[in-house]
Amino acid sequence: MEKFIDSKKAMLLIKDNDVVAVSGFAGLAVPESLLKAVEKRYLESGSPKDLTLMFAATSSTYL
Repeated sequence: MEKFIDSKKAMLLIKDNDVVAVSGFAGLAVPESLLKAVEKRYLESGSPKDLTLMFAATSSTYL
């Protein structure tokens, strides 16, 4: 199995009603190409729909 895949391949793994978790900090290191690919696919086909997006970021020195 590949350790890294591009946004087009990753986007195809996302199905309706999935929970998608991404990482980054205040806009840095966010997988923008993946999010844009998911948006484009949705606008063209209506899927994936009803997604839950989890995005965690903190400025705490304790986490």
